[in-house]
Formats: sequence, C-alpha cells, structure tokens
Amino acid sequence: MQLYNLKTILMYLFSIFILNFSFSQTDLSFEFTVTDANMTVQVGSDVCVDCTIGDLVGAFFENDSGNLQCAGYQPWTGDQLAIAVMASESGMDNGMAAGETIQWVLYDTETGSSYLFDSTMNSDPPFSDSFISNGFGQVLTLSISTGSTCTDDDALMTPMDCATALAVFGCEGTWNDMLVSDACPVTCDSCPSEEECLDDDALMTPMDCATALAVFGCEGTWNDILVSDACPVTCDSCPSEEECLDDDTTMDPIDCATAVMIFTCDGEYNGYNISDVCPVSCDSCGGNTTVLGCTDTTAENYNSLATQDDGSCTYSLPIPDDWSFTVTDANMTIQVGTSILTFNGEEPPIGSLVGVFFTNDSGSLQCAGYQPWTGDQLAIAAMASESGLDNGFAAGEEFTWGLQIGGQSFSADISSMNSSPPFSDTFIANGFGQLLNAEFTGELTSILGCTDESAINYNSEANLDDGSCYNLVWEEPNTGANATIAVTPEGPNVSTVTFNGEDFPVGAYLGVFFTNDNDQYTCGGLEEWTGNNIALAAWGNDTQTVEKDGFDSGEEYTLFAYIYGQTFQASSVEWQTVGGFSNTYGLNAFGMIISASFEGELSSIPGCTDNSACNYNSSASFDDGSCTYAEGLYDCNGDCNNDIDGDLICDEEDSCPNDSENDADADGVCESDELNGCTDNSACNYDSLATEDDGSCISPTTWYFDTDGDGLGDSDGFSMESCSNPSGEFGAFSENNNDTCPNDPETMRMEMD
Repeated sequence: MQLYNLKTILMYLFSIFILNFSFSQTDLSFEFTVTDANMTVQVGSDVCVDCTIGDLVGAFFENDSGNLQCAGYQPWTGDQLAIAVMASESGMDNGMAAGETIQWVLYDTETGSSYLFDSTMNSDPPFSDSFISNGFGQVLTLSISTGSTCTDDDALMTPMDCATALAVFGCEGTWNDMLVSDACPVTCDSCPSEEECLDDDALMTPMDCATALAVFGCEGTWNDILVSDACPVTCDSCPSEEECLDDDTTMDPIDCATAVMIFTCDGEYNGYNISDVCPVSCDSCGGNTTVLGCTDTTAENYNSLATQDDGSCTYSLPIPDDWSFTVTDANMTIQVGTSILTFNGEEPPIGSLVGVFFTNDSGSLQCAGYQPWTGDQLAIAAMASESGLDNGFAAGEEFTWGLQIGGQSFSADISSMNSSPPFSDTFIANGFGQLLNAEFTGELTSILGCTDESAINYNSEANLDDGSCYNLVWEEPNTGANATIAVTPEGPNVSTVTFNGEDFPVGAYLGVFFTNDNDQYTCGGLEEWTGNNIALAAWGNDTQTVEKDGFDSGEEYTLFAYIYGQTFQASSVEWQTVGGFSNTYGLNAFGMIISASFEGELSSIPGCTDNSACNYNSSASFDDGSCTYAEGLYDCNGDCNNDIDGDLICDEEDSCPNDSENDADADGVCESDELNGCTDNSACNYDSLATEDDGSCISPTTWYFDTDGDGLGDSDGFSMESCSNPSGEFGAFSENNNDTCPNDPETMRMEMD
C-alpha cells in the first residue's frame, strides 16, 4: 500500500512537471525577437554589483499570459553596456509596450539561476524611466532583491512551484532539502510582519543561518550578503525596540544623509518617504530613544544626532600634500565649471589647486592631474595608468577630488560627475568627464586676505593671498543724476582739509566712493584740489543698468585722496548735517565737508618724469604734470638749437647764417659776401659785380665841341658826357668851353699872347 502511494505521488509530480514546464517563471528564457523598433538603455560599469563576467543582464516585459518575457540582453563584461530593448510590433506580443516598466533580470551562468533585479532608472531628459520606442534609457542601480519584501521563491521547489509543493507536501513538508514554508512564505502565509526581526535562511542557501554563522561568522559574507544582515536573530543584531536607525539601503545608491540634503525629509526617493526610512537624519526619533550611528566628528559619516556609536564610522583617504603627477600616454579631459566649487560655502581663493586623485597599489591617494583655480572654467587632464605601472587611473576607476589652499590639502565632502553621454562618471582613457559639483570643508591654518601692501584692501594679518587685492580707479562716472558736495576753504563756512597736519597739496584729488556689487570701493565723483572752493558731483546709481555704477539713495560717502599717485582714505571726516546738508546720497541733494584729515607716508616723489622735458627730475617717481618743453627753434635755456655764426639769430631765421655781422648795411647782401667797387652804373669805372660802393667811382667828363680846333671848346656850342675824349673824324672836343670865338682859331693865340 505504501509502495502504491509513493508511485501515485511520483506520477502526480511528473504530470504536474510536464503540464507546467513551459509556463513556469522559474527558469526564465533569455531568447527574444528582434522587432522593428527598440529603446537603447545604458548600463554603467559600476551599476551591477551582483554581476560577474559572463552573466546575462536582460530586460523583460510581462506578456499577455502574465509571464515575464525577454526583450533584449547583453552578456556582462565588467564594462559599460548598451542594451537594445525591443518594442512590441503592432498586434504582436513580442516586446515592450509604450510606457511599460522594464523588469531587469540577472542570469547567473555559474549557478544557472535567474534573479529579478530591483532597479532605478534615470528619468531626466534625454532619458526615460519607462519604455519609449527609439528612446534612450539609463540604469542607475541594479541589485538582487534581498528579501526586503516577502515573496515565494519557486526556484527552490523545482521542478514544481510553491503552489504545487504546498498541495503535495504542505507547508511543514520538505522538498529539495528545503522546508516548504521557508521557500514559499507567501503561499504558506508565513511572511514576517514588518516589525519582526527574523533570520532569512533562504539568503544563505544552500546553508541556513546557523551553519553560515559557524562557517563565516557574523561579519563574513555568503551569496554577496553580510551574514549579520541575513541572520539578525542568530547574530543577535536585531535592534531593540528602543533603537532608532536610518535605513540607508532604501536610499541606495546614496545614503540617508545625502537624500535629506537633496530631497529634504518631506521628499521621496526609491518609492520611500524619506522621513520614514531616515528618522535619525530627519531628527524624528523619540525623545529617549537610542540613536545608533557614527559619533566621530572626523568621520565621513559622522552623525550629529547619534547617541551611541555603532562602529559604522568610515574615513576617507587623506589627500596628500604632494601634488606632483606623471604625464602618461593617455588621459581623460574633465571639465570643471565656473561656479561648482566651494570651500566652507565660498568660492575657493584664486590660485588654489584643484586636482583629481586615484588610489594607488599601496592604498593611498595619488595625484593624476590638477589646475590652479582661476575663477573661470578649467579643463583638467586626468592621467591614465600606463601598462604595468601605477602612475594613473585604471579604466572604470572612480575619481577623488582634492583642493589645496596655501599648502593645505582637502578632500571633497560631496562631489558628483555627469554620467550622461558623452560624459562618464568613471575613468575612460581619452574620454570626457564633467564635474557637476564639489564641496570642500576644513579649517585653514592660513589667514586669507590681500597681501599686497599697495592695494587699498591690504590686510596686514593675512599670510595667504586670496586674489582679492585691488586698487582704486580714479575715473569719474556720469550716470545723469547726482548730488553736490561743497568743500569751501575760502568760506563762508570754512572747510579744512589736511594731509599729515599740513595743507592739502594743490594738484591732488579729493573723491567720494561707493561700494559696488563686488563690495569694492568705486569712484562716484572726484575734483582736483586748487586750494580754492570746489564742488564735487557725487553720481547716483543708474537703475537702468545691470551693474551698480553709482551711489544708492541713503548710501554714505567714503572720502579718499589721490596724492602724487598714492591713495589715502580719510582718517576722519566731519560733515555738515544741518541746514539741508547730508553725508548720505540723495538725488539733487547737497553735502558739505567741514573738515577732512588724511595721514600716510608718501613713498612717491612728485616731479617731471619725462627725460625729454626741460625740467626732468631723475628722482621723481610720480609725474605731477609739471613737465615743460623747449619750444620751436630754442632749447630749454632759450638758446637757438642751430646758430652756426653765433649771432644769437637761429639759423632757420638768419638770412646770413654763416656771417655774424649779417647784413649790417641792409643792402640785402651778407657782409662776408660783399664785393667793394663802384656801384654807380653811370660811372666810368662802374663794377657790375660790386655790392659795396667804395667811393672809387669816376664820373664821365663833359666834352665841348671845338669848332675852330683851337683847343678851346665852344662856349655856347655842343657838349657831351664821355669817359674819354670823343675827338675824331667828326671833329675835336675839349674839356673846357672857354672859346668865345668858336669860329676863329686865332683867338686862342691872341689870348695866349
């Protein structure tokens, strides 16, 4: 009879096996149909911690029969995957429907078992967390369900399922050396309540918790699960009713502290209300409840709300002070934006170093590249490790970001990288990365500030320059609206302005300054000091412009002096504040300085600094505008630049540049060029080349015609002027006209007798 019963049971089991084999979800088929459309889904290299090389990662949909069916898969290679997830063709049941949620499944090639994944998908465009034909998806996390929900494991009852095993053996029976109630808690109605702390022997398959404890201890792992997590009763690690704990696993891949920072306690993540699963971080534990957590303030995961240290403290590797790195044969270019870095909530000082670090074979952080912080966008080359060497990043390695300020190095408390193509959040040789944010905190031993003594904001206590130094720009704006400030040394209300107790230097400037958007003093009006009454225009802010370019209404004036190239802030100023005057800006308002004192050491020497000027001062360090220059043809002494003959007449204006006597007689001929002779062209000895008459001219003789030839010229006859005796064939001439008897030659003899 017993033999008959056993045969009956076996036949029944066989028939059940035959009838149900093709419909069972126990061993999922990874075969799929290539359809006319698909969705490309990226699975990063660090997404699947449960995968080993050769396992299959597949995307499944629920078909019309209610069973899971494969829509595409890829073998796990340890590197990034791109899985084509097939769309269902019209009227067919061979792929994903629009808007359907993808069920991710792992096929373990070593054990031949399939595991459903809990997963999260990127919902930020261009990605979608549900199926879109010809769209793009990105898997953020994949993890095998760890029993956080209570489900039947039909695979443990192979070739049956839980329902059949219950019908045949009952919940207290065993099959495959497994208690049916353990494998089928839903069918057997044996799921623990949420408040119960129970061992999950199924997670230690093929062992149970007691065996796992004996073999590995509570701190050991089996099936990639910490024994103490799967076996809290056996390991005596159930929390007491008084304990209040964050459940960081529900916030995977981040933790509770990060989730609260990003989403706040009122938000949701991974389908959980953050306040429910993170009571410690949300400060919602009861009054006297023990709060477990890390109580070490130096730890990465320090919990200020924890009342009892649970040994969970973790510590980051220190950033070394040595930031030298090796330029290798490949690198990854990482963009660092202009406003994504902070140190204690502020922008890092200009000149700080921003670097990226890898973990070397010794377990220490080592620099793989850095750039000085300029306040502008950076591109940092992160070096790849060369083959067989330990001098850079390995493929797929995560980045550690460092900041060095004044020789002190700090590790980023929070940092995130863009994982959307073309960027990668892990190292890829010759790839591209983008740092989205990096937050650093720490205590500086250096005092930041301006260390330039010549700057207006010099800080004598600072020993590390933070790039904030600046000097005043003495340029007056004109915004179209102003107030007027009077300085009246001549009265009627006498203003007194002094420098080191002495009269304020004439030629220096007085200026009123406002504070701009960068909290820097900016000129709002200036006037040159003449020693007489002056009026300064204080210009108001033009609200039509983006930047602040003048005084706001009610803003106080700050008085500066500009003396010989140096700037001094007034050590004391007394303003007239009655009678309609004010020391604050108002449109069309009036101000008056009663007294202003300036103190300081003048390091500059005023004078003319132009070595081409007549009054050049080689000792002067500040040009005071006093330079004078030679004018025209004369040098600085008033002498001619060119005076060859030394007659004090510049050659350019000297008609006789080579003759110091010039043209003394004003005859138009230089004295040195004069030629003496007779210059009378009517004279007998006239010299046409002579320029200077020497008195030698011989005038022509008057010759009288001698009619009777007696040697006496006719007294009343013809005469002519000639330099020589014109006597000849035409008759005789005589130098006299004494012949009274011009026709009687005897006259001359008689007179002679």
